[in-house]
Amino acid sequence: MNALLPVIVLLAVSCQLANDHLPENPSHAYFPLADLVDRQIALLSAQQRQVLKIVQTGDQKPDTVVQQRVNWQNELDLFKEADINKPAWIGEYAILADSNTTIYRAKENQPVKELRLIGQGQAGEVPLAIEAHIFQSNLLYTAEKHMTLQFDNNLLKSYHIKGWQKIIFADTMQYAMHTYLR
Repeated sequence: MNALLPVIVLLAVSCQLANDHLPENPSHAYFPLADLVDRQIALLSAQQRQVLKIVQTGDQKPDTVVQQRVNWQNELDLFKEADINKPAWIGEYAILADSNTTIYRAKENQPVKELRLIGQGQAGEVPLAIEAHIFQSNLLYTAEKHMTLQFDNNLLKSYHIKGWQKIIFADTMQYAMHTYLR
């Protein structure tokens, strides 16, 4: 038992030292995108705004539709995919910042390759735009998408998703969706 005591003490100290390098709230180590999307869903649901949506798949002609009633939860949940505040990803993103832009760039092979905040003002303010680049691949499926949220006076004004996906034994499908709030 005496031989195990130094090992136990060493492990306890190592765990404490590792925890000293973590942020106090690990769920918000980076920009809280999921929280922002949830706040926008609540605001837009209360306002009941309509949208103009332009959707195109492959080489087909774009379809344009005006939606009077929008389920904002369904519309915007996809953007939570770009939230990089996952406990396993703490420390996995390099942060590059200047006076107008903050970029979170994956150091390793994370699905969210880059999250870019453009026109970020004071702390707590919504950026003018948020761009995300996501790439996922496994044995059956490969997909890439670029997503953009654009804001005006802290409220969503448009969002865009453009990408492609390839499923094994199927052709590559390209798609684009541009949505403008009215």
